[in-house]
Amino acid sequence: MTEVLIVVAPIFALLAGGWLAVKTGFFPASGLDFLLSFVNRVASPALLFTGAANLEFGVAFDPRVVGAFYLGAVTSFAVGMTMGRKAFGMTPGEAAAFAFACTFSNSLFIGYPVSVRAFGPEAEGPAFAIIGLHAPLLYLVGTLVMETSRRDGKGALAAVREVGLGLWRNPLIWGVALGLIVNLLNLPVPSPIMEGARMLGEASPAVGLFGVGGALAQSRLRGSLKPAFTAALTKTMLHPLLVLGLALAFRAPPDLAKVAVVVAASPGGLNIYLFATLFKRGQDVAAATLLVGTLLGALTIPVWLLIARAAF
Repeated sequence: MTEVLIVVAPIFALLAGGWLAVKTGFFPASGLDFLLSFVNRVASPALLFTGAANLEFGVAFDPRVVGAFYLGAVTSFAVGMTMGRKAFGMTPGEAAAFAFACTFSNSLFIGYPVSVRAFGPEAEGPAFAIIGLHAPLLYLVGTLVMETSRRDGKGALAAVREVGLGLWRNPLIWGVALGLIVNLLNLPVPSPIMEGARMLGEASPAVGLFGVGGALAQSRLRGSLKPAFTAALTKTMLHPLLVLGLALAFRAPPDLAKVAVVVAASPGGLNIYLFATLFKRGQDVAAATLLVGTLLGALTIPVWLLIARAAF
């Protein structure tokens, strides 16, 4: 439990800092849109570019582990879409943002450090194998669904052209695509460019969390707590349960499988809010889910650590 609390403490510190800065007027609320726009359109695409460019495909594509993790993720996404529409009466676009919150793990800042602390340095390889695929694949799935859904049910046939244009204009997709091109074609990238992209990418988590904290100061949390708790519970309970069952069914390597379960058990991170703000759908629920999920994860991750150790 202590290890998990140590890992999540900086996340709460940044959220609290952003909240306090906006509440006191130290940071103007009018600047949040510019701050989050920088994260969405510059820093996060740079992070995805460097991640995709440096991904070691030989390590990452163990079909049993990848299949277990991402089949579980897609199932969680589908469950989230259904709950968003049926249980909470959300528009298709809002339901897509809600489903993304049910699916996307805070793999880098919770899943990775918790796995390494729990299982030792040998967990680094499996963790990075999952992390390297995590953002590119789930952002691609989420963006495809969002671009189709955010017309909120109006004229599905007419939406096809808009989906294509939306994907073409999406900086997150470009970050992933350019990184994969560099990786697969083994293209040389000048060191200053790659280092600059790395530096921009490293700014994304801290700046984004500060911005989310500021957004929380303006969000209507009371009306968002029920769907936020539902999304957080789906993320921290359903997703790891699915990954555990599928990994056992696929007879995945134990060292990889237990890390996959822990990463799946990680609550939704900053990206669930960035995703919602990028498409301007479900921002209040996403912000509340980030807060509620991180609190819930501090309680549920130790349980999943024990389950993963026992199962594998």
